Parts: sequence; structure tokens; C-alpha cells
Amino acid sequence: MTDTASVPEGTRVFYRDIKPYDMPERLEDLRGPSGGQMTLPVNVYWGPWSVVDLDIHSDVVKAYQATLREGRVGDQVILLNRDLLVRIWPELMLPARVRQLWESRFPQLSVAA
Repeated sequence: MTDTASVPEGTRVFYRDIKPYDMPERLEDLRGPSGGQMTLPVNVYWGPWSVVDLDIHSDVVKAYQATLREGRVGDQVILLNRDLLVRIWPELMLPARVRQLWESRFPQLSVAA
């Protein structure tokens, strides 16, 4: 995390660079469903159509991107499925910091990419 007190005056600090992101200790903790319908909680996805069908690829991408960006560990372990995450990881459009944080904790994701 960037300490904004140590940033030189006049330097622009972006929220994406200081926003705290959460992640579980182990990928094996991700025990979410791998198919069927799932409703994303409002703290993860606040847009319309929060019900996703995990049998539809674009819905999986939408749900996983939102959960990785906005979800707390409690959300991630019940919404994300380890095998599905590893499989779609290379396709996810994530903030660079989210990708770097997850790949540094879980090197098997960068191998999948």
C-alpha cells in the first residue's frame, strides 16, 4: 500500500493505488459454486442484474472480476471457486495491482496466465 504522507507534494495519488484489496490465505479456501445461478451481494456488485449464471462464460467473468475487485475474504470464499478461478484467470480484466497481489500470493495463477 502507498503511504500518502510520503508522496511528494504535487504528485497525483490514485485511489486504485491505495485501495485495500482483500484475498484469502489459500486458493483452496475458495469453495464457491462452479455452476448454476448465484446472486452477488450489493457490496460486491451494485449494478443491475446481480444474479449471474455460472454456466454462462460472460457471467462468470463479470462475477469474478467484481468479487476480486470489491469482495472481502468472506465474500471471496463463498462466491469464488478455486478451479474456475484458475481456469478463467488469464481472461479477467483486473486492476494491475489486484492482478499483482493475487499472483504474488498465488504463483499458480501467473502460470495459468
